[in-house]
Parts: sequence; structure tokens; C-alpha cells
Amino acid sequence: MLKNMTENTVEATPEQMYRLRLRNSTYSDAFGTIGSQQIPWHGYMIFFTGLAAAIYPLFEFTPLNIISANYFSIISVAFMILLTITGWDNLLPGFKIPIKPEVRLKTSGSRVVASSEQ
Repeated sequence: MLKNMTENTVEATPEQMYRLRLRNSTYSDAFGTIGSQQIPWHGYMIFFTGLAAAIYPLFEFTPLNIISANYFSIISVAFMILLTITGWDNLLPGFKIPIKPEVRLKTSGSRVVASSEQ
């Protein structure tokens, strides 16, 4: 959804579109991982907890054990929000959000045909 929204509404050079795609994919991957762990009826945690208990029966695994060990998603979400709000994301090479002269929104007159309409 984010990919289609970005490609259909933003005009930019290929390098700037790559940066936008990189940020969008990192955000959606990290938020999706954390979100799937927070929904209690999601089968993801039940599957991995059962798998870990079958492989290593000497320890009693709980979903909280797996959620608390998912450091990368927690760190990436926290730092991406912090860096974006403070503007420090400009210090990371290739991760800076492109600004207005480099990118712009497509005007309403130049309607983009969605892939399902082609």
C-alpha cells in the first residue's frame, strides 16, 4: 500500500524514489513485526512458542519471551521515529528524507492510472 501510494503521488529522481522506498519498507517491516506480536489472537506467537518448546523442552517458553527478544524491530521503530522527528536522519547516508526541490507531489491535473485500470 505504501509503495503504490508513493509511486502514484510523488515525482522524484530514481535516487530519491529509492530513498523513499527504503524508508517506507523499513517502517512497514518493523511496524508489521511489532504489530503482529501485539495482537493476542495472531497465530505467529503460538506457532513459534510451540516450536521452541518442542525443540527445547527444558525451558517453558511464553510469547513474551519472543517479543522481548525481538530487539531489531523495537530499536528500528524507536530510532526511526526519534531520528525523523529530530531531523537527525540527515546524518545517516542514503536515509535522508528528500525535501521539496528534489521531490514534489504530483498535481491533481496529472492523474496517474492505477495498475488495475491499465
